[in-house]
Amino acid sequence: MDNKQSSVEWFAIESWKLRIELEGGKISMGEYANKYYQLKEQAKEMHKEETVNFALKYTFGKHKLDNNDLKINCQKLYNESFGGNNEKQ
Repeated sequence: MDNKQSSVEWFAIESWKLRIELEGGKISMGEYANKYYQLKEQAKEMHKEETVNFALKYTFGKHKLDNNDLKINCQKLYNESFGGNNEKQ
């Protein structure tokens, strides 16, 4: 396993930095809410990419599909499993 920072670790660090900005009076509560939402959305996209890449690495060579077909199938599976861009929270 490599030492690449995961989307969860990235979100934890970045959201903590944002909280420090709020507590230090550098940003307003409205700015905090907007930036927090943007961080969350970016982390979700990073997680999706991580998941698709993992699935590609895991399944590569186990199917008679080229890499592009595998990626499309993995993205479809992710969207079916986690709601893709249609999830509401």
